[in-house]
Amino acid sequence: MSLKFPNRHPISRARFFLQRAEECAVDERDAFEAYLDAAIVFGGSAIQWTQRKHEDKSNPEWKKWWGSLLKDQSIKFFKDYRDDVVHERPLRVHQIIKAGFIPAPGDPDPVNSDPVRQATELYYFESPGIPATETVRRHLEKTTEHVVYAEKHFG
Repeated sequence: MSLKFPNRHPISRARFFLQRAEECAVDERDAFEAYLDAAIVFGGSAIQWTQRKHEDKSNPEWKKWWGSLLKDQSIKFFKDYRDDVVHERPLRVHQIIKAGFIPAPGDPDPVNSDPVRQATELYYFESPGIPATETVRRHLEKTTEHVVYAEKHFG
């Protein structure tokens, strides 16, 4: 979902930092981690902004919708990981460590002859085959859907 939000909206900021993380080369891992942290913090802030902007405890539809968010995996992802970043605990992201390998001339092993080029190839939340940025993007898109829903129904 690529809806346009104002530049200072948390969804826009999260997208900005996630894009920057995806652009980091393998030797820019510190920058990658900082951008990933920022994307998570802003992704988690998006639903808080939505709550402050639209909360109406007297509206039964609001209460029902808001209660449903407590079970949403994307909201839970951002809450848990945002809490890690904000409360100065190390982010619980897994890292892949690869030893350097220089293939011999004519080495047919494509696994070992394909060097890591982007930092995102080295980090994951779910499994090594799913980059951390892909996980964050998926949860950000789901959170975006929730924000859009609130704007339409409670704005």
